[in-house]
Amino acid sequence: MQAGLTAQKLAALTDYSRKLTFNVATISGGTVLNRVPHEAVIEGEFRAFTDEVFADARKNFLALSGPGRFAARLMVSRVRSKRRFVREPRVA
Repeated sequence: MQAGLTAQKLAALTDYSRKLTFNVATISGGTVLNRVPHEAVIEGEFRAFTDEVFADARKNFLALSGPGRFAARLMVSRVRSKRRFVREPRVA
């Protein structure tokens, strides 16, 4: 349950007016059916086109860490970051 709620919070951080998108790519966890898993993992990414928006998005992303609603502990980590995406001009 907590992973689903967290995925919704991540997706809600998308702000098209700022050209900021969050993508939840995979959610995994558990080993058998009908049992609460010991761990769930959400993998995803976010993209921003300016350093200011990137910094704000990173702050909001990391703020999701902490106690969860269902006696869960949320650990948010940044695996890697790439240099800001620069859109190439279109050639006519």
